[in-house]
Amino acid sequence: MAGWSWIVEKAELDQGYLWAYTHLDLPIMLRHLIQHQIIDGVELSKMSLFEITGDLDHGPVLMKMTYLEGGDAYDI
Repeated sequence: MAGWSWIVEKAELDQGYLWAYTHLDLPIMLRHLIQHQIIDGVELSKMSLFEITGDLDHGPVLMKMTYLEGGDAYDI
């Protein structure tokens, strides 16, 4: 799931594995939105691929990728 902002219902979670990615370095930067990272001057961040569970943004992290912030949303 990309850009998903809704809570996934338990019935959907029970059907199998669901993964999502976020522009956060989970679990360290939990809920530190990309906008706040830019305001705080963060230039190098990580994108995390994680398993969706019943706990918001707390599923196991499967992979991380470093990326450079800067410019406009298209550049990021």
